[in-house]
Amino acid sequence: MSKRTKSRPVLPPTVWYSCGDTPRLPTRALVLEHCRRLIAEGRLERAGLSSPRPNTTTWWAFDAAWTTSDGARVRARMTLAANPGGDRDAVAYESDSSLAVPGAITITAEADRPWDFTWPSPATMFLDRKWVWGPKPTEFGASNAAGSFHASGVDLMVADLDKLPWCITVISHDPRLWESPARQQPEPSLVRRLPAGLLGRIVEIRVHGPDVIAADRFLSRRGLSLERGGATLVPSPTVRHNLSPSELVLPSQRLGVLQLGGPGALGDAATRVAAAPWRSTAAAWEAVVDLRDNWLMEMEAEPDVSVLARVRARADMLAACVEEAAQRDRQAQKEIAAANAQRDQAVEAARAAGAELERLRRQYEHDARVQLLTAARGELTACRAELDQSEALVDDQHRRIAWLRKRLMVQDEDVAAEPDSGETLESPTTWDELFDAVDQMSFVLLGTDVPAAAASLRCHTHERLWVHRSWEALRALESYGRTKYANGASAVPHFAAYLRMPAADLTIPASRYAPTESSSVTASGRFRQARTFPVPAAVCDRGRVLMHEHIRIGTGQPPAPRLHFYDDTSGTTGKVRVGYLGKHLPSPATN
Repeated sequence: MSKRTKSRPVLPPTVWYSCGDTPRLPTRALVLEHCRRLIAEGRLERAGLSSPRPNTTTWWAFDAAWTTSDGARVRARMTLAANPGGDRDAVAYESDSSLAVPGAITITAEADRPWDFTWPSPATMFLDRKWVWGPKPTEFGASNAAGSFHASGVDLMVADLDKLPWCITVISHDPRLWESPARQQPEPSLVRRLPAGLLGRIVEIRVHGPDVIAADRFLSRRGLSLERGGATLVPSPTVRHNLSPSELVLPSQRLGVLQLGGPGALGDAATRVAAAPWRSTAAAWEAVVDLRDNWLMEMEAEPDVSVLARVRARADMLAACVEEAAQRDRQAQKEIAAANAQRDQAVEAARAAGAELERLRRQYEHDARVQLLTAARGELTACRAELDQSEALVDDQHRRIAWLRKRLMVQDEDVAAEPDSGETLESPTTWDELFDAVDQMSFVLLGTDVPAAAASLRCHTHERLWVHRSWEALRALESYGRTKYANGASAVPHFAAYLRMPAADLTIPASRYAPTESSSVTASGRFRQARTFPVPAAVCDRGRVLMHEHIRIGTGQPPAPRLHFYDDTSGTTGKVRVGYLGKHLPSPATN
């Protein structure tokens, strides 16, 4: 399937195409009357009934020609076809159209220059909008075919629209609550702000009130978002464009109040997406070929030219096309030869580089410095393993020391013979569980950037150990805040003093706590900036504060996670603000 898709031609930039279903086919008389009215108004030059292609289900075909306000020549064709299986034919429907017949409408137009979407839509040259616009997103030409929907159906609706590469989907948000279709406006204001040529090529899906959350969650999987009162363009996957998500997402303040076809961010973005090249479907390419080969107005334009003259002109045109194709082929052959020469040079350079790399490998394989470096790395690995074992021993000893300190404080009470290790088993095992548990604390608050920073520690072999040590550190900070609140700042001036208190409820090994950074870190503006994190204005008027105080969660082996916090227990909030929990921040050692 993918090979067939890649082989399809890209639709020329001069072509405007749209196709879709309608719940009610217009009659032949209605279309011709509409075209005659536009001719009388000077909007059309010529229009008439044409012969449909043989061996198709087409009922009627119509051709038209006009000139745009800036002088572009346009010719177009529209075909109407009833859905298969219907029991009515074209003649019967023309004489009695009281019973609606659903079908398909295809409109193809081509200009003598690249298509400008400020030109009138070819759909309006053949159709009066009130005849065919229906409630389904795939029905033809609907500027707001989808209407207002609950967000639960947006995903499937956009999946259907993705199959129409010429279609552009606009998902917009109305802060008001959803209303029944009978009370909805037939065309929301967003569509009126788009260039006229997009009529028949765009569908707006509107979500209401709190449904913006569900729609934004769906759009986030495509790298997009939907803001309250704003809109988002969702191009078809087959459209090739260079628009960034910031150009496709339009907040309410960028939409403004515009008139029909007026300039604006939405119109500019929609026009660029519509003008992006797309690989045509088989039906679209057949419609383009049919327009070029069987357009009725081509013969009407020169009624005095004989058939032989037309055949000769056609042959001359084909010969010119063949010569142009031959020139392109010769140019392509030259480019291929040049590319082959460059490839040979690259292969030769790669061989020489490979030989040089092998020579260097053999040279350094026997170099004494390399052997020393390898031995040093082995020793470093062994030291790190011993350090991990020492850290585990420190954890165990700290737990026993804490138990002994409590026993000394309550000598007259019954104390268990061994320290209770149940708390370790009950600690969180994932970062998400840890963050949920911290939300229940009274004296420790996590900064908004903490979960994103901790994402770098996920899926590591030591992740569970780091989660447990982070939990111990956060619980110690919570206990510190509670103890200070109960006994006053004079009794517990800072976290270091709390760790030395014999009656401290929950502590961590003092070797893991660092009240400040080294002088080489504090002297560097770049390193200081890396340790500055957001805080509320109640803590600091600037909204950011330097957090040198930190707790070591892992060993010195990268990523060597650290927890940085700001002690405001003596300040206005009386809380401990955790600004960072993640891999070791930049320092002279890490750099």
